[in-house]
Amino acid sequence: MSGSFDGMPAMDAQEWIEKLMDTYARCSTYQDVERLTMSGEWSGSYGYGERELIFKTRFVRPKNLYLEALFESRGSEMSSILWSKDGDVFSLESNSPESNEPDLGSWYQDSSFNRSDSLSEAFNRLTRPGRGRGRYVLYPPTLLIPELKCQAYGFFDNLFCIDESEPESHDTIHLRSSTTPQMEIQLWLRKSDCALLKLRIERVVQKYPSVPPSLITECVYEKVIFDQQIPEEIFAFQPKTA
Repeated sequence: MSGSFDGMPAMDAQEWIEKLMDTYARCSTYQDVERLTMSGEWSGSYGYGERELIFKTRFVRPKNLYLEALFESRGSEMSSILWSKDGDVFSLESNSPESNEPDLGSWYQDSSFNRSDSLSEAFNRLTRPGRGRGRYVLYPPTLLIPELKCQAYGFFDNLFCIDESEPESHDTIHLRSSTTPQMEIQLWLRKSDCALLKLRIERVVQKYPSVPPSLITECVYEKVIFDQQIPEEIFAFQPKTA
């Protein structure tokens, strides 16, 4: 069933996605809190299990970005942060104790001589699969910033509407895609402004005794706000407060 705004013709899934893309491309500011849960993912010495991360996103067009990832490793709370302001990009990466990478707690300043690529590079480092983030996650910056858009590729292929609203909300549209027997993608959007509210991806894996039959990635986007003023100082490099 295709959803519709009150008094407007029903829209199919592709129209909803086009409206979502337009909303994120045109908004002047964006902010949210993302709760990412990965079930059945490999987590170093912990084996297969469930892991949760929290992302905080703040954005002011054209590409002032604050992205913070909070996670727990061996009982310790850790965070990785990216600041991007007026072309200057900094990132802090807190590697988990199980990581063998030598850059634990190091600061990086991407070269101002390569500004067109620096934000993309820092963003890739913060969200790369080896950090437990998984590539099966739709990060809002990939919808907000043109140079990151390629990373949203594949999430919106062959979607169709499966219901007009969730029982607990009349302002939700539910989209689903099963492009292959091995993967199913589901998206929940807020009808009133096409904000992305939830993403769920289930991947079927080979059935070995030590491997879960499916890997599930679920991301809930909370406190999604468009076009509300955000203090500029949040995007400035602040190592003392990290």
